[in-house]
Amino acid sequence: MMILPLVFFLLVNEPMESKRQDVDPVAFRVPAGAAEADQARVEICFDKLKAVSIGQPDRFGEFTLNVTLNKAGALELAQATIPNVGSKAEIVQGNETLVSPIINEPLLGGSFAISGVETIARAEQIRQAMQGRCSVVKDKLND
Repeated sequence: MMILPLVFFLLVNEPMESKRQDVDPVAFRVPAGAAEADQARVEICFDKLKAVSIGQPDRFGEFTLNVTLNKAGALELAQATIPNVGSKAEIVQGNETLVSPIINEPLLGGSFAISGVETIARAEQIRQAMQGRCSVVKDKLND
């Protein structure tokens, strides 16, 4: 019985390392038409990520990803949220919207959570996508 929690801990808390993969990046965005005329977009990727972990399932059996960005990522997130307080944001992967929060206050600390992920497999898929390289870096590597 004690093996299961240890396996879960090892699964969701492996060390941060860049995982080059060809999956859609995860991004925090404020769609055009919000407070700012242009769409604000911050990719959540290895180059901007300090930590990402999967929390224990809630009472509905859904998982939460706890995300902490490094200084560069936190600055981009703050710049995207400061002018957009009161606007609806989206955390997306490709064309899929993972969550659509309202920006109640600027996200100045560089930390946020993505809640309501239905399965551990999907939570792990999102976590791994966040550990990939940013699109700009991928383009530079392909040149």
